[in-house]
Amino acid sequence: MTNNQYNATITEAAYLANIPDREIRRIIEDEILNTAFINMRKDRCFNLAACVLASFYFKSSEYLYKKCRILVIKKLLEKIPHLAEVSDSEVFRLHSENDETWKIHIEELSIDLGVFAQPTIERFEMLHQVVSLEKIMDGEPILLGTRVPARTISFLVSNGISYKEIIEQYPSIPNYELFQSAKIWSDLNLYRLAPKKIADIPAEWKLISTIKVKFKKYEIFN
Repeated sequence: MTNNQYNATITEAAYLANIPDREIRRIIEDEILNTAFINMRKDRCFNLAACVLASFYFKSSEYLYKKCRILVIKKLLEKIPHLAEVSDSEVFRLHSENDETWKIHIEELSIDLGVFAQPTIERFEMLHQVVSLEKIMDGEPILLGTRVPARTISFLVSNGISYKEIIEQYPSIPNYELFQSAKIWSDLNLYRLAPKKIADIPAEWKLISTIKVKFKKYEIFN
């Protein structure tokens, strides 16, 4: 990945592609995309192009066989060999109403991946309204163009505080769309707490060691 690419976590990538977390994980496990689309050194993060392809692969499964979907992706990568390396802004540019870039033709079949690119890009734009800058509030995620923490706004919205009241308290927020962005971002980036039971442990965690503990039984007398 390049510095001009968004690193989406598994949860964020699932949101961008509008598919369940388990399906975005299959992109890695089933090796549907090559590793150039995934930042394995940064907690398995996905770039924007990967989210578009993931959306196509799973959302078209109702009417396209797996072999056909794989072939479409292969043909697209032949058409755009460096798709895994293009910047986010380039992915935006690749889609327009009359653009043939996302269109793949296999015999009599014509498939427009732009149908999957556009909603992915729209979700990306919504999520990208929350930014983190080291120089501002020590990197605390804030709403774009403000110094207002995204988690604060999400908390207020979740607790039924009206938009009017929030705007009165934080007049630097320019529009109501940022409320939705804050809520979406916070829902996708919940504070991670220690799991309460083994079943709650995320699948990507690795077991380092185990220890057996003996409990002593005591008799209690009234």
